[in-house]
Amino acid sequence: MNIKIKKFRKIICTILIIALGVSLFFVSVALYKEKNKKLSLDDIESLQKEQINNVLTEISKHMVLPKDEQPTVATIANVDELKKQMPFFNKAQNGFKVVVYKEKAILFDPTNNIIVDVAPVVQQKEDELQQNINISNENDSSNENADVKPKETQKENEENSEDSNIKKEMVAVELSDNMPINVRDKGSMEGKKITKIKNGGEFEKIEESGDWVHIIIPATNDSDQIKGWIHKKFIVE
Repeated sequence: MNIKIKKFRKIICTILIIALGVSLFFVSVALYKEKNKKLSLDDIESLQKEQINNVLTEISKHMVLPKDEQPTVATIANVDELKKQMPFFNKAQNGFKVVVYKEKAILFDPTNNIIVDVAPVVQQKEDELQQNINISNENDSSNENADVKPKETQKENEENSEDSNIKKEMVAVELSDNMPINVRDKGSMEGKKITKIKNGGEFEKIEESGDWVHIIIPATNDSDQIKGWIHKKFIVE
């Protein structure tokens, strides 16, 4: 009788040891998967931040961006629907980036590295601008997205008033065969094209460098003021 009890106890202990080993194995696997999952999410978040920083770096080469504000950066996925809702997206294509600050929205073509359009914004309901757009950055800021509407701020009025008191050197620009003039980010043919002058007229001159002239293209209802370089051959003496 005692022998049978000892054998029974031995079997029970063996079963318990096996069960404990199996449990530890599954717990280890679960912990390993959870650790890899967290690492994967961290990697994705890091990649998203890097992509957004790259977009902002490229845009900052063409214009000054707010330094004390984290924008919402989005990738356009359904441009046809957006064009029906807002004129701001008339020049957009799928894959373009939209960078939304509290006071302005920027439409950027990452393939050609050019700013397509810039416009002031008026705060509206959240997600109104994000509709049909694949958001590539979900930041912690509470910036609300907005409809883009032309609006001249008091700050712009003050700047315009101050500028009017300073004597500006103007240059006359004339199109050749009615072809738009490329405006570049630096005074050479290697400079990147940032916009085009489609109509001749007078522009404020900043400086000259060799065969290139640095000018200011005034702000319009559809875009902010842009500084860029054009070749001297388009300047009318």
